[in-house]
Amino acid sequence: MYENGTPSDQARDRRESLLWMILAGLGTLIPLGFDFIGSTHFAPGALIYMPVEFVVISGVLIALIPFAVKANHQLDLPGGPLITATLNHEPKPFGWGEVVLGGVLWSVTALVVSMIAIAAGVGLLLYFFPSFLPILKSHYPHSGPTVRPSAIWLVSDLVTGAVSAGVQEEILFRFVLMGVFSWALSGVNGDSDRLPTRRQLWLANIAQAYFFGLAHLRSDFHLARGTVGLGKVLIRPLILPQTVSGIFFGWLYLRKGLETSIVSHTFFDLL
Repeated sequence: MYENGTPSDQARDRRESLLWMILAGLGTLIPLGFDFIGSTHFAPGALIYMPVEFVVISGVLIALIPFAVKANHQLDLPGGPLITATLNHEPKPFGWGEVVLGGVLWSVTALVVSMIAIAAGVGLLLYFFPSFLPILKSHYPHSGPTVRPSAIWLVSDLVTGAVSAGVQEEILFRFVLMGVFSWALSGVNGDSDRLPTRRQLWLANIAQAYFFGLAHLRSDFHLARGTVGLGKVLIRPLILPQTVSGIFFGWLYLRKGLETSIVSHTFFDLL
């Protein structure tokens, strides 16, 4: 793709790729930094959870950003229209006020839709396949006593975690995986340069949401410990709230662009 692009196109792709990689990298490193600092809230000798798979998955998807930038331009996917217009000194299609207002309203809608869908999905799965339900236990076991963190620490951790997740996950799953899957589905028809159809976009949306849910199964799928119960691991994303919300944010990304989905995702996590 874009092998014969003009020098200006190639320069634009490099600028945008660097920007998205920096933002995704910060969204990855900031939670890790808080986890490291937060370890001081546990007594010496306590077992601290190390998110090896989080780092691996994030690194792989960040490496795909340059490819996703080209795919998004080639397939006319929305990307981040406001941010890229600012970066490339182009006319802005809308303002940040519209993005923030729309993101907040859509986050409330996402919360309601997710709760309804999850309740229905869990009920059906409990009825037909009760053995596939996750075991309700602590995902992050710790040994040893803990120290109660301050209110300032809790609020800071909450806000930075929500913002980091909104930025990092929307870039890596909606922007990157949506672009990769859309390009792959267009290539199935023998023409990866053709704009994806509505059906292909929905398939790409469902696929990225499934992997979004799969990436949150940290209690069952540890790269550092091997794979246990792979069948159940592959089924459980179908009932995870992250999968349901991933479909919603993917739809919002296609409809309004990456900025709105980032704001909506952030407020959704805060709610």
